[in-house]
Amino acid sequence: MKKQLKLAAAAAAIVAGLASGEAMAESTYGYDASATPGAVSARARIRINVNTPKLIILRVGSASATQDALDFNLTPFISTGPAPVTVAGNNQAADWDGSAPSFAASPVGALTAYLWHNNAGGAALTCSATTPFTSLAATDILVSSGAGLAHPGTDTACGTPVSGLARNTVHQGTWTYSVAASAINSTAAGSDFEIVTYTATAP
Repeated sequence: MKKQLKLAAAAAAIVAGLASGEAMAESTYGYDASATPGAVSARARIRINVNTPKLIILRVGSASATQDALDFNLTPFISTGPAPVTVAGNNQAADWDGSAPSFAASPVGALTAYLWHNNAGGAALTCSATTPFTSLAATDILVSSGAGLAHPGTDTACGTPVSGLARNTVHQGTWTYSVAASAINSTAAGSDFEIVTYTATAP
């Protein structure tokens, strides 16, 4: 009867330990009835689990919830006339020789990008023009990358995904945007825009 009570108490202790979330160890013993010289041993093992959630962070430009905007303002030049054309109004004097005018874009814009993740299988960075231009193309906005985190392609068509990004490392790069010379002189009057969406993925 006493043996049965002890077994019941041991079982109850095990159930209580499991219910409380405590780690349970093995229970063994060493025994030598003759007590002769020499060691006896008992071994108990435990398993320790560390559960880390998967996390990936991406920032392009300023650290805010609002997307950054790069403004490229084109300035016209009239052949043999005022260069550049900066005076607003009608009937301005222009010594035009009949050649097509040319346009120049405002200085290029640069953004800093940051990416961090802890995925053992690495991470990748892609992008796409989720809202396209109406009169230009994504290939008309060129992007150059300095050292560090590369832009996913040489323009906002984003043709070259960046992959194999190591975990637990801050990947940083500076991306410089400009309007392609071939597109500057073929744009339509008015304001046009695209929205480029960058996606960091830890598979």
